Amino acid sequence: MKILTVEDQGLDQMGLERTLQTMDHGYLVTMTTSLEGALELIDRVKFDFVFSDLHIYRNEKYSTPVTEPLGFEVLSACKQRAIRCAMISAYASAESIDEAKRRGACSFFPKSLSVPLMASIMSLVLKNETFTYCPMVAGPEPKERLLISSLTPVQLKVLELLSDGKTYKQISKLANISENSVKSILGKWYAMSASKNRAEGETEFKRLSANARQ
Repeated sequence: MKILTVEDQGLDQMGLERTLQTMDHGYLVTMTTSLEGALELIDRVKFDFVFSDLHIYRNEKYSTPVTEPLGFEVLSACKQRAIRCAMISAYASAESIDEAKRRGACSFFPKSLSVPLMASIMSLVLKNETFTYCPMVAGPEPKERLLISSLTPVQLKVLELLSDGKTYKQISKLANISENSVKSILGKWYAMSASKNRAEGETEFKRLSANARQ
């Protein structure tokens, strides 16, 4: 069985890999850490099953604000290719869970489970069962959380350095990217956050980041 896991957090990715290894069924597992990588693989490879994080990093080419968890794009791609898909999340609203199920997700469960319990759930859904286990259900998804969770690690690094008052040249050196890339990332951020200039962009990042952590 060919399985794809979509997870952008290193520790969570290791947890998924360890869980699948404990199941020991000779699965052929491919892992990717981005939305772009997931969509490309799903289009190119006929997987039997996909486990995807609900909140994954956005594709760098987009600059419009997100209005829903990006994991739904993975789910839609799977539906087009008739691939069964389960969603995983550290947190989720009842609305997101219902929407994932409406779009065809066969399972929805949190990342914070023990390896044995995670293995049991994954074994269940791989056997064509439908299962939802969501003790982490919260209220509606804050737009701040959606927007911040859609940023790539490089974008986050640039914005954090911007918030520290660094110049473009300093950000370029510390983030190990060109100044043109810094300007491009900040330009996208200004568009996403409806900021008119650096000062507004910096203020919005600090505000949205604080709200996303609540």
